[in-house]
Amino acid sequence: MREDKQTRLEQFKVAKKKMDDDDIEYFEEDLRKVGKIENWVMEIAGVLVHVYRGAVSQSFIEALLPHFAVTLSNFNGKKDYEIRKISLLIIYVVNAVCFFCDVVESGGDDIFGLTASKAAEKFLECIKAFPEDRGLIQSAGYGLGSIAKRIPRGSFTHLPQTLQTFKGLLDDPTCRTDEEKAESTDNIIGALGKCMLFHYDGQLLTLPAVKEYLSLLPLYTDSEEAQSVHKLLFE
Repeated sequence: MREDKQTRLEQFKVAKKKMDDDDIEYFEEDLRKVGKIENWVMEIAGVLVHVYRGAVSQSFIEALLPHFAVTLSNFNGKKDYEIRKISLLIIYVVNAVCFFCDVVESGGDDIFGLTASKAAEKFLECIKAFPEDRGLIQSAGYGLGSIAKRIPRGSFTHLPQTLQTFKGLLDDPTCRTDEEKAESTDNIIGALGKCMLFHYDGQLLTLPAVKEYLSLLPLYTDSEEAQSVHKLLFE
C-alpha cells in the first residue's frame, strides 16, 4: 500500500504541469481509495491494541509501526502536503497520528518506550503545521496527553514545548465558543490536566498554573473526554 501511494505521487509530480482540474479531481479520488484502506487498517489496529495491549506489541513493531512511522518520519511541515491543489494527503497524516495515539495510550511498555519520544515530537510538529485542522489538533493533543500520563516524571523531554503549544491554543479567545474548535479544545484541556497531574514539579508547573488550569474546568463539549478527565482528576 505504501509503495502504491508513493508511485501515484511520483507520477503526479511528473504530470502535474499538464493536468487540468478534472485530472486533479480524478487523481484525488484515486488517492482517496488508498487512504480508505489505510484508515481501515488504523481503525482495526486501534481495537487490537486496546483489547490485547502488550500481547500485540511485537506484531505491531514488525508489521504496522514501519508503515505508519514513515509518514511522520518524512514529515517536514505543511509544504510536504500542498501539492498544487491537493490537500487530501492530510488523510495520511491523520491516520498515522491516530495509530500512534492508540499505541502510546494502550501499547505495551516495550512499544511505548520505542515510540513515545518521537511520537511527541511529531504530534507537536503536526499541530504547528496544520493549525486550521481541528481534527488533527484533537488527535495530536490527545496523544500528547497519553504520553504525559505514562512517561515517568522527569522523563518527558517535550513537556516545555507541549505546555507552550497548549497555551497558544487555549489563549485563542474563540477556542471554546467556536463550534469547530470546542471539541478539540476539550481534548487539549484534558491533555494539559495529565501534564499537571503527572508532572507537577513546582518549577515548570507551579501552583498558580494549576489554579489557572482548574479555572478551565469543567469540560462540557466532548462528553467522552469530559468523563474520562474528570474521573482521572478526582481519583
